[in-house]
Amino acid sequence: MATATNHIVNSSGKGANAFSKSFHGLRRTTDGKLYYTLRDTNVGTFSNDGGTTEISSSADFVTATEAFQSGQSQTLSNGDGSTTTFTLNASFASDGADRIAVFIDRARQTATTDYSVSGTTLTMVRAPHSGAEIYVEKIDKKYKNETGNTFQQYKFEDGRNHYKLNSDGKLVHVQNRKMPIDETNFPDDVLDSEFAAYNGNSLVNSTTYKTW
Repeated sequence: MATATNHIVNSSGKGANAFSKSFHGLRRTTDGKLYYTLRDTNVGTFSNDGGTTEISSSADFVTATEAFQSGQSQTLSNGDGSTTTFTLNASFASDGADRIAVFIDRARQTATTDYSVSGTTLTMVRAPHSGAEIYVEKIDKKYKNETGNTFQQYKFEDGRNHYKLNSDGKLVHVQNRKMPIDETNFPDDVLDSEFAAYNGNSLVNSTTYKTW
């Protein structure tokens, strides 16, 4: 997988102190190249549709498709009006609530709001009523580009934060570490239009942001 990185820096200076708030954007081209953009929000405007609509500097965005894994559904014991913890047939990491879909009487519950997951334990915020049918689906989530979008996903963060690509294909937030880039080679004037046109048809992209 080839990668390319572009930067726009504050015209008043270079380096970590130039950024009061950072824009991080990801896109993948039709030839499989992953582009990561880091920009200072004090420079220029931000758009995700070729420049016609400005996006809010407080917004985050991701384009994803979600599907349930075939043959991985699990029916749990019926609710009894008091039980809030249930045992799953698979163990999940800290992001487990977002890796499963929980249904009570066929109504999908909201991750982290209605339930949490730790290892093999599913904990409901409120006990399902007596006789409630409870079942769980495992989620496959894929991140992709829409042809009308400049970025497949983006986020705004305070300060100048850095990410690295880990072995799982996720951008991991690196804290309290310098980026291995020679500051003297930063371009002083990278044009907004460099990422204004999305290139062709979409490709599925598994890369997304993750915080340690």
